Amino acid sequence: GLGKDFPHETLARLCAETGVEVRFLSVVSSRSIWGASETSMDAQGVPTKMRKAIDNVFDGQHGGFVVGLDYAGPERSFTGPGGEHFLASCRYMRDRIEQGGEAVMRVHVGEGYFADADDRGGEIDRARKNVQALIDAVTKLRQDDTAESGTLQIRAGHCTHATPEQIKQLKALGVHIEANIGSNLATGAINDISEHPLLAMLYHDADMSLNTDAGGVMATSLDQEYEHAADIIDGFKAGMFTLTIDGKPVFYDDLDEDTKKRFSTDHLAGQSRRHGRLGRDAT
Repeated sequence: GLGKDFPHETLARLCAETGVEVRFLSVVSSRSIWGASETSMDAQGVPTKMRKAIDNVFDGQHGGFVVGLDYAGPERSFTGPGGEHFLASCRYMRDRIEQGGEAVMRVHVGEGYFADADDRGGEIDRARKNVQALIDAVTKLRQDDTAESGTLQIRAGHCTHATPEQIKQLKALGVHIEANIGSNLATGAINDISEHPLLAMLYHDADMSLNTDAGGVMATSLDQEYEHAADIIDGFKAGMFTLTIDGKPVFYDDLDEDTKKRFSTDHLAGQSRRHGRLGRDAT
Protein backbone atom coordinates (compact mmCIF):
# COMPACT_ATOMS: atom_id res chain seq x y z
CA GLY A 1 0.00 0.00 0.00
CA LEU A 2 0.92 3.68 -0.10
CA GLY A 3 0.57 4.33 3.61
CA LYS A 4 3.00 4.43 6.50
CA ASP A 5 4.10 0.82 5.90
CA PHE A 6 5.47 1.49 2.42
CA PRO A 7 9.11 0.19 2.58
CA HIS A 8 10.76 3.28 1.09
CA GLU A 9 13.80 3.20 3.37
CA THR A 10 14.58 -0.41 2.40
CA LEU A 11 14.06 0.40 -1.28
CA ALA A 12 16.36 3.41 -1.06
CA ARG A 13 19.10 1.27 0.48
CA LEU A 14 18.75 -1.48 -2.14
CA CYS A 15 18.77 1.02 -5.00
CA ALA A 16 21.92 2.63 -3.62
CA GLU A 17 23.62 -0.75 -3.23
CA THR A 18 22.68 -2.09 -6.68
CA GLY A 19 22.56 1.05 -8.80
CA VAL A 20 19.09 0.03 -9.98
CA GLU A 21 16.49 2.79 -10.18
CA VAL A 22 12.99 1.73 -9.14
CA ARG A 23 9.71 3.65 -9.41
CA PHE A 24 6.12 2.52 -8.91
CA LEU A 25 2.66 3.42 -10.16
CA SER A 26 -0.32 2.94 -7.88
CA VAL A 27 -3.00 0.83 -9.57
CA VAL A 28 -6.58 2.11 -9.73
CA SER A 29 -9.30 -0.17 -11.09
CA SER A 30 -10.93 1.23 -14.21
CA ARG A 31 -14.13 -0.57 -13.18
CA SER A 32 -14.77 1.91 -10.39
CA ILE A 33 -13.66 5.10 -12.12
CA TRP A 34 -14.78 5.44 -15.72
CA GLY A 35 -18.32 4.09 -15.76
CA ALA A 36 -21.36 6.30 -16.09
CA SER A 37 -22.56 4.87 -12.76
CA GLU A 38 -19.88 6.82 -10.86
CA THR A 39 -21.91 9.35 -8.88
CA SER A 40 -19.51 10.60 -6.22
CA MET A 41 -17.79 13.64 -7.70
CA ASP A 42 -16.17 16.76 -6.36
CA ALA A 43 -16.93 20.25 -7.66
CA GLN A 44 -14.25 19.87 -10.36
CA GLY A 45 -15.78 16.69 -11.74
CA VAL A 46 -13.06 14.43 -10.31
CA PRO A 47 -14.40 11.05 -9.10
CA THR A 48 -13.96 10.82 -5.32
CA LYS A 49 -12.00 7.55 -5.56
CA MET A 50 -9.73 9.13 -8.13
CA ARG A 51 -9.03 12.21 -6.00
CA LYS A 52 -8.12 9.99 -3.05
CA ALA A 53 -5.75 7.92 -5.20
CA ILE A 54 -4.06 11.07 -6.54
CA ASP A 55 -3.71 12.54 -3.06
CA ASN A 56 -2.05 9.32 -1.91
CA VAL A 57 0.66 9.77 -4.54
CA PHE A 58 1.57 13.14 -3.06
CA ASP A 59 1.23 12.35 0.65
CA GLY A 60 5.01 11.98 1.18
CA GLN A 61 4.79 8.59 2.88
CA HIS A 62 6.49 6.55 0.16
CA GLY A 63 9.79 8.35 -0.19
CA GLY A 64 9.13 9.48 -3.77
CA PHE A 65 9.12 5.92 -5.10
CA VAL A 66 5.46 6.10 -6.20
CA VAL A 67 5.33 8.59 -9.05
CA GLY A 68 1.86 8.24 -10.50
CA LEU A 69 -1.24 6.21 -11.22
CA ASP A 70 -2.04 3.27 -13.47
CA TYR A 71 -5.63 2.60 -14.56
CA ALA A 72 -5.90 -1.14 -15.10
CA GLY A 73 -8.78 -3.48 -15.80
CA PRO A 74 -11.02 -4.61 -18.65
CA GLU A 75 -11.31 -1.85 -21.22
CA ARG A 76 -14.84 -0.61 -21.56
CA SER A 77 -15.99 2.77 -22.81
CA PHE A 78 -13.49 5.61 -22.49
CA THR A 79 -15.85 7.96 -24.32
CA GLY A 80 -18.52 10.15 -22.72
CA PRO A 81 -18.28 10.20 -18.91
CA GLY A 82 -15.07 8.16 -18.98
CA GLY A 83 -13.20 10.77 -21.00
CA GLU A 84 -14.59 13.59 -18.86
CA HIS A 85 -13.49 11.83 -15.67
CA PHE A 86 -10.03 11.28 -17.12
CA LEU A 87 -9.58 14.92 -18.13
CA ALA A 88 -10.77 16.24 -14.77
CA SER A 89 -8.48 13.79 -12.96
CA CYS A 90 -5.49 14.79 -15.10
CA ARG A 91 -6.10 18.46 -14.42
CA TYR A 92 -6.31 17.84 -10.69
CA MET A 93 -3.16 15.73 -10.69
CA ARG A 94 -1.25 18.29 -12.73
CA ASP A 95 -2.24 20.99 -10.27
CA ARG A 96 -0.87 18.89 -7.39
CA ILE A 97 2.59 18.70 -8.97
CA GLU A 98 5.09 21.26 -7.76
CA GLN A 99 6.57 23.56 -10.39
CA GLY A 100 9.46 21.78 -12.05
CA GLY A 101 8.23 18.41 -10.81
CA GLU A 102 6.82 15.48 -12.73
CA ALA A 103 4.25 12.73 -12.26
CA VAL A 104 2.74 9.99 -14.41
CA MET A 105 -0.81 9.22 -15.46
CA ARG A 106 -1.04 5.89 -17.29
CA VAL A 107 -4.23 4.53 -18.79
CA HIS A 108 -4.82 1.20 -20.53
CA VAL A 109 -6.57 2.10 -23.77
CA GLY A 110 -7.01 0.89 -27.34
CA GLU A 111 -6.62 -2.79 -26.48
CA GLY A 112 -10.30 -3.70 -26.41
CA TYR A 113 -11.83 -6.41 -24.30
CA PHE A 114 -12.20 -9.67 -26.18
CA ALA A 115 -12.80 -12.14 -23.35
CA ASP A 116 -16.56 -12.17 -23.98
CA ALA A 117 -16.81 -10.22 -27.23
CA ASP A 118 -19.24 -11.60 -29.82
CA ASP A 119 -18.43 -8.89 -32.36
CA ARG A 120 -14.67 -8.64 -32.90
CA GLY A 121 -15.00 -5.84 -35.42
CA GLY A 122 -17.20 -3.87 -33.04
CA GLU A 123 -14.70 -4.30 -30.21
CA ILE A 124 -11.86 -3.05 -32.41
CA ASP A 125 -14.00 -0.05 -33.36
CA ARG A 126 -14.65 0.70 -29.68
CA ALA A 127 -10.93 0.43 -28.92
CA ARG A 128 -10.20 3.01 -31.63
CA LYS A 129 -12.92 5.32 -30.35
CA ASN A 130 -11.37 5.04 -26.89
CA VAL A 131 -7.96 6.04 -28.29
CA GLN A 132 -9.58 9.04 -29.96
CA ALA A 133 -11.25 9.98 -26.67
CA LEU A 134 -7.80 9.90 -25.04
CA ILE A 135 -6.40 12.11 -27.81
CA ASP A 136 -9.26 14.59 -27.38
CA ALA A 137 -8.80 14.71 -23.60
CA VAL A 138 -5.03 15.22 -23.75
CA THR A 139 -5.46 17.90 -26.42
CA LYS A 140 -7.67 19.86 -24.00
CA LEU A 141 -5.24 19.21 -21.15
CA ARG A 142 -2.29 20.59 -23.11
CA GLN A 143 -4.25 23.67 -24.14
CA ASP A 144 -4.54 24.87 -20.56
CA ASP A 145 -1.02 23.94 -19.44
CA THR A 146 0.83 26.95 -18.03
CA ALA A 147 4.44 27.83 -17.35
CA GLU A 148 3.71 27.25 -13.67
CA SER A 149 2.30 23.76 -14.27
CA GLY A 150 4.25 20.72 -13.26
CA THR A 151 4.82 18.08 -15.94
CA LEU A 152 2.16 15.39 -16.11
CA GLN A 153 3.48 12.59 -18.28
CA ILE A 154 0.65 10.74 -20.04
CA ARG A 155 1.38 7.11 -20.85
CA ALA A 156 -0.97 4.94 -22.89
CA GLY A 157 -0.76 1.24 -22.30
CA HIS A 158 -1.37 -0.90 -25.41
CA CYS A 159 -2.93 1.27 -28.19
CA THR A 160 -3.22 -2.11 -29.91
CA HIS A 161 -5.86 -1.03 -32.40
CA ALA A 162 -4.80 2.60 -32.82
CA THR A 163 -4.73 3.75 -36.43
CA PRO A 164 -1.55 5.18 -37.97
CA GLU A 165 -3.13 8.64 -37.86
CA GLN A 166 -3.93 8.25 -34.16
CA ILE A 167 -0.35 7.14 -33.47
CA LYS A 168 0.84 10.28 -35.26
CA GLN A 169 -1.47 12.41 -33.07
CA LEU A 170 -0.29 10.72 -29.87
CA LYS A 171 3.30 11.53 -30.78
CA ALA A 172 2.42 15.17 -31.42
CA LEU A 173 0.81 15.36 -27.98
CA GLY A 174 3.82 13.81 -26.26
CA VAL A 175 1.90 10.70 -25.15
CA HIS A 176 4.18 7.75 -24.47
CA ILE A 177 2.92 4.41 -25.84
CA GLU A 178 3.69 1.23 -23.94
CA ALA A 179 3.42 -1.61 -26.46
CA ASN A 180 2.58 -5.06 -25.05
CA ILE A 181 2.67 -7.52 -27.94
CA GLY A 182 2.82 -10.70 -25.86
CA SER A 183 0.00 -9.56 -23.59
CA ASN A 184 -2.15 -8.68 -26.59
CA LEU A 185 -1.66 -12.18 -27.97
CA ALA A 186 -2.49 -13.70 -24.58
CA THR A 187 -5.74 -11.76 -24.18
CA GLY A 188 -6.87 -12.24 -27.78
CA ALA A 189 -6.63 -8.54 -28.59
CA ILE A 190 -4.67 -9.69 -31.64
CA ASN A 191 -4.59 -13.15 -33.18
CA ASP A 192 -1.21 -12.76 -34.85
CA ILE A 193 1.78 -10.46 -34.42
CA SER A 194 1.15 -9.03 -37.90
CA GLU A 195 -1.97 -7.32 -36.50
CA HIS A 196 0.01 -5.23 -34.02
CA PRO A 197 0.61 -1.56 -35.03
CA LEU A 198 4.33 -1.65 -34.18
CA LEU A 199 5.25 -0.84 -37.78
CA ALA A 200 3.13 2.33 -37.76
CA MET A 201 4.65 3.29 -34.40
CA LEU A 202 8.14 2.96 -35.86
CA TYR A 203 7.19 4.75 -39.08
CA HIS A 204 5.89 7.77 -37.15
CA ASP A 205 8.77 7.56 -34.64
CA ALA A 206 6.32 7.38 -31.75
CA ASP A 207 7.51 7.89 -28.19
CA MET A 208 7.24 4.26 -27.13
CA SER A 209 8.71 1.34 -25.27
CA LEU A 210 8.21 -2.41 -25.26
CA ASN A 211 6.67 -3.73 -22.06
CA THR A 212 5.36 -6.95 -20.54
CA ASP A 213 2.06 -5.62 -19.13
CA ALA A 214 1.16 -8.11 -16.38
CA GLY A 215 4.25 -10.25 -16.83
CA GLY A 216 3.64 -12.30 -13.70
CA VAL A 217 0.11 -13.12 -14.83
CA MET A 218 0.61 -13.69 -18.55
CA ALA A 219 4.08 -15.24 -18.50
CA THR A 220 5.45 -12.48 -20.74
CA SER A 221 9.03 -11.21 -20.65
CA LEU A 222 11.03 -8.43 -22.25
CA ASP A 223 13.11 -11.00 -24.11
CA GLN A 224 9.91 -12.33 -25.68
CA GLU A 225 8.72 -8.82 -26.49
CA TYR A 226 11.90 -8.08 -28.42
CA GLU A 227 11.61 -11.42 -30.20
CA HIS A 228 8.06 -10.53 -31.27
CA ALA A 229 9.23 -7.09 -32.40
CA ALA A 230 12.12 -8.60 -34.38
CA ASP A 231 9.71 -11.00 -36.12
CA ILE A 232 7.40 -8.13 -37.07
CA ILE A 233 10.26 -6.00 -38.39
CA ASP A 234 11.81 -8.91 -40.29
CA GLY A 235 8.42 -9.74 -41.79
CA PHE A 236 8.05 -6.16 -42.98
CA LYS A 237 11.50 -6.11 -44.52
CA ALA A 238 10.77 -9.40 -46.30
CA GLY A 239 7.46 -8.11 -47.66
CA MET A 240 5.39 -10.54 -45.57
CA PHE A 241 3.77 -7.87 -43.34
CA THR A 242 2.14 -4.76 -44.72
CA LEU A 243 2.10 -1.13 -43.59
CA THR A 244 -0.56 1.28 -44.81
CA ILE A 245 -0.12 5.03 -44.37
CA ASP A 246 -2.75 7.51 -45.61
CA GLY A 247 -4.51 4.67 -47.40
CA LYS A 248 -1.43 3.69 -49.41
CA PRO A 249 0.85 0.67 -48.98
CA VAL A 250 4.35 1.45 -47.73
CA PHE A 251 7.26 -0.90 -48.37
CA TYR A 252 10.53 -1.07 -46.51
CA ASP A 253 12.68 -0.75 -49.64
CA ASP A 254 10.97 2.54 -50.53
CA LEU A 255 11.76 4.21 -47.20
CA ASP A 256 14.52 6.80 -46.90
CA GLU A 257 17.63 5.74 -45.02
CA ASP A 258 16.83 7.65 -41.83
CA THR A 259 13.40 6.04 -41.60
CA LYS A 260 14.83 2.58 -42.27
CA LYS A 261 17.08 2.94 -39.23
CA ARG A 262 14.02 3.02 -37.00
CA PHE A 263 13.02 -0.49 -38.07
CA SER A 264 15.34 -2.35 -35.74
CA THR A 265 15.30 -3.72 -32.21
CA ASP A 266 18.33 -1.56 -31.44
CA HIS A 267 16.22 1.51 -32.18
CA LEU A 268 13.44 0.14 -29.96
CA ALA A 269 15.89 -0.41 -27.12
CA GLY A 270 17.10 3.17 -27.52
CA GLN A 271 13.51 4.43 -27.46
CA SER A 272 12.89 2.56 -24.24
CA ARG A 273 15.97 4.11 -22.64
CA ARG A 274 15.04 7.63 -23.78
CA HIS A 275 11.30 7.58 -23.25
CA GLY A 276 10.55 4.63 -21.01
CA ARG A 277 11.65 6.22 -17.76
CA LEU A 278 8.90 7.11 -15.33
CA GLY A 279 8.78 10.53 -13.73
CA ARG A 280 10.61 10.82 -10.43
CA ASP A 281 9.89 14.26 -9.00
CA ALA A 282 6.25 13.96 -8.08
CA THR A 283 6.65 14.93 -4.46
